[in-house]
Amino acid sequence: MVVALTVTGCGGHHRDKQLSPRDRVAYYQIATTSGLLRARSSSLLSHRRGAPPATLADARGRLALLHPDAATLSALRDQLAAAADRVLRTPTAAAARAAFAVTDHVNSELARWGKGRELKSLVPD
Repeated sequence: MVVALTVTGCGGHHRDKQLSPRDRVAYYQIATTSGLLRARSSSLLSHRRGAPPATLADARGRLALLHPDAATLSALRDQLAAAADRVLRTPTAAAARAAFAVTDHVNSELARWGKGRELKSLVPD
């Protein structure tokens, strides 16, 4: 029986915590767009002026430009894009409530995926 071992020194472990430039941008844009989608959805549900649709549309356009290395970030980008498209296309209370459910999931998965990774550079001082 042959057993293969992979030995990772401190350098290898540290590399796992680092985000690629594409993942760094994707993580930030996904988190930002999630917040903007929540803000627009809140505006729809409260029937008050708030986050304008153009702001969400701009953020949705930035999602389309993302090509993260991490499959998790790609999946979250796609889920968020679909929810944003629904709210932009059909600005109803039902679409807004569904968007909240999607953003809850996206935010939870972002937190899980980001745990243990170097995210300090993404947070403003």
